[in-house]
Amino acid sequence: MKEIHCDVIQDLLPLYYDDVCSKETEILIEKHLASCPVCQKELENMQDTTEILHVEMESRKQDEKMMRKMASSIQKMKKKSTYKGMGFAALICLVLFGAYYSLVEWDIQQVQSSHFTISNVAQLENGTITYNVNFLDDYDVMRVKYSSDEKGNFYMTPLRPIIKMKKQHPIGDGHEEFNLENMSNGKEIKALYYGSPDDAVLIWKKGMQLPE
Repeated sequence: MKEIHCDVIQDLLPLYYDDVCSKETEILIEKHLASCPVCQKELENMQDTTEILHVEMESRKQDEKMMRKMASSIQKMKKKSTYKGMGFAALICLVLFGAYYSLVEWDIQQVQSSHFTISNVAQLENGTITYNVNFLDDYDVMRVKYSSDEKGNFYMTPLRPIIKMKKQHPIGDGHEEFNLENMSNGKEIKALYYGSPDDAVLIWKKGMQLPE
């Protein structure tokens, strides 16, 4: 039988993933997948995208549920309160909304690469990458966000709140270690960066010779 091109298989993958294709088509796709890593990856990406959409939908449902509860509470307070009580209730709702916005919607700022330096990059015998991070201002870094892409690039993004605070216990200011195997999550890390994907400093990439 003439081998089917990957483009045709990838057009059929959504039907296969939703389990709505015929048995013959299913057998044909599975036979192709068994020997085609490109189409296998396409199916994995489809599964990952579905999971992300599911999480986002659940998060939106929870937010909507919370807002409905707040609206219901406001209506009950309006019915039971006098004019003075209604004014107090409005103040309470304003405080609750402000707290909700602060906890859930407050933007987090990424530290720009011009505000830190990376130095003394080396590699231990077990493959662990070591390096020094030095922040050039007097503000705290509250946390570091980890992310990666399909190309094997791994990013460590330092984050700060909108209202910055003076340094007390900065994260990453000093000697740091990164174990490639422990952080890979089953996927090969080909390059390690400090910063966001669009503004990062390269620490290490595959094939780079580092001092021990």
